[in-house]
Amino acid sequence: MSLTRPVKLIPEGPMPAARSLSVTFASDAQGLPVAMSGSGAKPSAQSVSMTLASDHPPLPVSLPPTGQQTMAGSLSVAIASNQPALGILESGTGITTGSITATSQRIAAPLTRFNGACIYIAGTYAGINLSFEASYDNGTTYIATQAVAINGVAPISTTGALTNTSNAFEIYCPGATHVSVRSTSFTSGNMSVRIAPYAIAADPNPVITGALSANQSINNSLWAGSNALNGGAAGSVGVGGLAADSATVSGNPILTAGRVRAAVDSTFAANDAMALTGTTGMQLLVKPYGLPETDWQFSAALTTNVATAARAAGAAGIRNYTTALQYQNTSAVASEIQVLDGTTILWRGQAPASMALPASIQWPTPLRGAAATALNVQLITTGANTLVNLQGYQAP
Repeated sequence: MSLTRPVKLIPEGPMPAARSLSVTFASDAQGLPVAMSGSGAKPSAQSVSMTLASDHPPLPVSLPPTGQQTMAGSLSVAIASNQPALGILESGTGITTGSITATSQRIAAPLTRFNGACIYIAGTYAGINLSFEASYDNGTTYIATQAVAINGVAPISTTGALTNTSNAFEIYCPGATHVSVRSTSFTSGNMSVRIAPYAIAADPNPVITGALSANQSINNSLWAGSNALNGGAAGSVGVGGLAADSATVSGNPILTAGRVRAAVDSTFAANDAMALTGTTGMQLLVKPYGLPETDWQFSAALTTNVATAARAAGAAGIRNYTTALQYQNTSAVASEIQVLDGTTILWRGQAPASMALPASIQWPTPLRGAAATALNVQLITTGANTLVNLQGYQAP
């Protein structure tokens, strides 16, 4: 008859293998905790091998803090097939290199103590569009930024589709922790990327905005890239000149110019600005009244007392003005002569019988008719024979 006796282990702590007892567990026994000796990490020769169950969760692995290892002491790492491109930091240089071989790949570089970077691209590839980005939270999120090509002047946020292009770009982003380029499109090939952080003294292409303070001066070349300023509005400069028209001019005097007009301009209103007016014959208009093209003349021999149109009605808003009248009654019958605006008398006078010389009338202030109304001349007495001449012009 066998007896079961309790077994008491003396609490001497972990025993060496030579003094330990072997224990066989029943097939249905529960797992027991295993405490490793507290003597620290063991070399491979003194380590115990252990086989984990196929469904056992992974165990954490701690590598001794020995710093960066030599190639011989390093562990190999297998990258997953869908892993995005990794930037490689060249030891001791701060320069990051990498390759773009697909869409949505990012090559990023830490800026550490720098405020910008130079990004160089080269290779044999097609259809690669790069987006320039910066991170301000240690590479967690990236936002679009701008770069300036070494051989360009305009800031860009994307390169557009590139094929076999070799170029360099400057990024200025003070405060950022990382800069990167990311492929937004890809057709084929391999683009090599090299990012070198460095300190930039100032933004390579600053964009200046804001308003000038009152009466502050400005260089003319800053106005839309031209030294000739045209137009202008309240509070702004409106300057022209420096040649044009028939071109070729020299010297410094300011040239005064006007506009050639060949017809009545009915668009003018009170307080409008108006250019000096010239004629198609290159004469500055200093004559009284209107343009030569708007002048009119009338000549006739009147023998009845019926009103005769000396000038037809003008267009809407255009009036007939009369500046002078000459008449001579050659008959023995005296009469009265009238100048009418339609049927309204503007001027009247006597035409004596058998005038030896014509009478000449000039009006310092021209007779002014109504808009769109004919100008008429009329004898009051039938039987008179009067030679009549009228001159005037049309204007609003």
